[in-house]
Amino acid sequence: MEARPKHSRVARRLAETALVRIVHHFFGERDSLHVTPGSKANFADPEAQGPRAYADQMAIDHPEIEIQTAQADAVLAVGVFHEHLFAT
Repeated sequence: MEARPKHSRVARRLAETALVRIVHHFFGERDSLHVTPGSKANFADPEAQGPRAYADQMAIDHPEIEIQTAQADAVLAVGVFHEHLFAT
């Protein structure tokens, strides 16, 4: 098995923590949350619209972070968000 890059593990953990906080704070129960199917499609790969926009903003807020890293983290975070949100 290939080892995951450290930033991927960190991004996954941050995404999991953020998901729990978002759902709990804003929605209480998961059943009351509505997420559009397009939100995952917009983050399907690092060159998709969502990761590019996220990386552009990260470049402004945190210029020390590489664009490719920010794009990959965005894909991972949204994937984790959907994975946990729609887990049965």
